[in-house]
Amino acid sequence: MKKFYLFLFILFSAFLFSFTKAQVELSPVYSSDRFQPSDKFHAWCENQLDVIFSLNYSNVVGVNAILEYNSDEIEILKILPEWEKENNLSYVVESNKIIFNKLKTQDSWLQRAVFKMFFRAKPTLFFTDFNFSTGSYVLDTKWNMVELNKSYNFKFQRVPECEPDIIAPTIELLFPILQSWEYIALDSHYQFDISDLWKWINKDKINFTIDDIKYDLSNTEHERNGDILTIYPSIWLPLGSTVKLNIEVSDKQVYWKANTTRKEYIFQTSNELNLLNEIDPVQFRKLVNKEKYYQWSQAECKWLEEQFLISEDSIKDTILSINKRLSCADLDWLSGLLNLQEIDDKVWFSVFSTLGRLLFGLLLFLLIFKRLSKK
Repeated sequence: MKKFYLFLFILFSAFLFSFTKAQVELSPVYSSDRFQPSDKFHAWCENQLDVIFSLNYSNVVGVNAILEYNSDEIEILKILPEWEKENNLSYVVESNKIIFNKLKTQDSWLQRAVFKMFFRAKPTLFFTDFNFSTGSYVLDTKWNMVELNKSYNFKFQRVPECEPDIIAPTIELLFPILQSWEYIALDSHYQFDISDLWKWINKDKINFTIDDIKYDLSNTEHERNGDILTIYPSIWLPLGSTVKLNIEVSDKQVYWKANTTRKEYIFQTSNELNLLNEIDPVQFRKLVNKEKYYQWSQAECKWLEEQFLISEDSIKDTILSINKRLSCADLDWLSGLLNLQEIDDKVWFSVFSTLGRLLFGLLLFLLIFKRLSKK
């Protein structure tokens, strides 16, 4: 009977041992989906490959593994343990192989032993092999040497840059800063602090919309002063409306998708003229002949009339041009006012010209008459 139990024990032990297998995994840490390809290593860039040792039905007590690679294609940069406390993990890099070594310290058994390997490949490399050679093994808790032997193949692709910009730009509105009850000026400009902590932004690809009208910096007056960008729109804002301003800024990056930041600002305009500048759209952002303006109210047209009456002659044509685009019916008479002034000027010029000729003729007649009288 004892022999029978001994036979069962040996059979059960052999059965368990047959399932105690060493497992090794080379787990690639690929780039994120933002930086393609995300299923291949990037040639000539720093890549990460996790080397993971484990056992079925047992913790890992020790590792002695030899990983072979082509040193003409691969440059090993550094190898680190998964946890810093695992300082008993060691490695040696030789001409074409890496020898991994790990021994148990006290009772610190591990479910797995992990090395993080960082390496760089040649720019022209498309694929390469990593092989665990004969003699590689893992120790289980009973100090059994469980052999391992496995090969891996990885693909590579050349990319435009190895250090893509992973930090998105920031946008801060500096002007106008309004309270909830304040109105934005109809001719307002906009000033932003646009910055980036890494590779700066694409200054030529700043897009924004005002009331669903799209702009970019190529067709809009703007100024730059370091991170400060001031934008002068080409049209006035509509009266008594909610105005939405959207701005979009992207990183200056050539590698796949750049980081993009979008901000939306909402303003309210009053039902009356609320301006920041003098009424001179020709000098201020060349507003005249740019866009079709909205219909203004009678009170606003009255204000425009007053501006016309008190303005200098050099700006009267500008106000008339604005009136034409604002469709101020009450100001239709202004369009003929300058013509009336010109007609009056011509009439007075004709009167003075006739009087001058009469006076000259009378004077000449008196001189002739005087001379004839002396004779």
